[in-house]
Amino acid sequence: MSKILSKIIATCLVIMMLLTNVLIIGVYFAGKVIAIEDGSLEMQDSTTNHQNVEFDAYFKEGETEKHTSVFEVGDSNAILYLKLNVKKEGYLKNAKVTLENANYEINTDIGESQIVQEISENQILYKQIGGGVETIRPLEIRKKQSERSGVDETGKESNIKLEATYIDNDGNEIVIEKTVQIHVGWTDENKIAITEEVEKYIKNENEIILQNKIEIERTEGILAVEKTEIELDAIKIGEYYPETVEVIGNNTKGTNGREDEKVEFNQNNYSYNRQTGKINIQIQNQEENGSVWTGNGKDSISILSTYGQEAYEYMETKGQEEIALKITAKMQIKNHQETIETVETLEKTETIGNVQGKIIEENIKTQETEINKGKIYANSINSGNNYETEYNIKWKTNISKLGETIKLESNPDVFVGLNEQTNIAYYKKTTVEESNFL
Repeated sequence: MSKILSKIIATCLVIMMLLTNVLIIGVYFAGKVIAIEDGSLEMQDSTTNHQNVEFDAYFKEGETEKHTSVFEVGDSNAILYLKLNVKKEGYLKNAKVTLENANYEINTDIGESQIVQEISENQILYKQIGGGVETIRPLEIRKKQSERSGVDETGKESNIKLEATYIDNDGNEIVIEKTVQIHVGWTDENKIAITEEVEKYIKNENEIILQNKIEIERTEGILAVEKTEIELDAIKIGEYYPETVEVIGNNTKGTNGREDEKVEFNQNNYSYNRQTGKINIQIQNQEENGSVWTGNGKDSISILSTYGQEAYEYMETKGQEEIALKITAKMQIKNHQETIETVETLEKTETIGNVQGKIIEENIKTQETEINKGKIYANSINSGNNYETEYNIKWKTNISKLGETIKLESNPDVFVGLNEQTNIAYYKKTTVEESNFL
């Protein structure tokens, strides 16, 4: 019985020891992960796989060398230093440093250098470096600018990779490889401007149709917008708020890069409280395939307000009315590892009462600014087979009040230089975007 008990105790001890080892290993790896996220970049040193060659990439904060830094966009002090040192005998050849996964670009102006051979967008090529030579190359860096950027472009790690061949005193060739990881963060000033204008004022069958356009433009800043919000009170005519409000997204290029038929804007983007007159509008910059819009542009919103018979009769008596507007725009920007909000308010008064605009307004233009004349010329000298030249027409129609039917008509196209207005073009296909209907 005692032997069985001893075996059970021994088995338990083994299991406990194994479990203890597993737990210790688990804690070790957890600590390693935490260390990577919290300061381990600064634990990197300049050693390589050969004791005679050193390499490092770092920033300076005073006299301190760091592998992590946050810069303001446009900062002339955004400098990355590359240190390459052949400590004693031998020499280094075919050395190149490559920047991988970078959220920045480097100044490729090489200037006068006895060491650097060439600098491209993401690579630095060195000349031969002899023994006893330490070189420190400062590189100006700046925020990459493009119309779309990765979602982590305001702060992430990049790899600075050295590849070279070291020749020792005996003529032996040793491949040198070393990767230094750095973190670059970006912050930015952000400013926005608001404009507003009345587009339509129409009296129609005992009701008033009022449409005004609001534009939000980013005047400073290049980091990605996360969201734009617009808050305003609906325009009061006398004591009367509009019975209905519809918000039209003309384009949202400032926030998410969408314009014309690509705009995705519907009733989920806004709300109207008839009791309080509050209108709230939201535009999101959604991630698409791992990237977000970071280009330039404006958000253009039209607010279509319809007033009932009481407001109509009030304006019939008064003729004109001075209205007050207060529009607040809030733009949220991803700034390094935090979100900041820029707020701008427009307050103004203007007079309504004079009829302007139409219930149905259209804008028609060709999408091509020029077409190839080769086929057109061939048709003019060839009475046999004719060659077709396709072009696209974009027809944008704003309808403030729907009737029972919508009929779109256009006159035949007329081409500059023809003596006669001959209809030599025909429609092949008409496409209507269903998502553009409210």
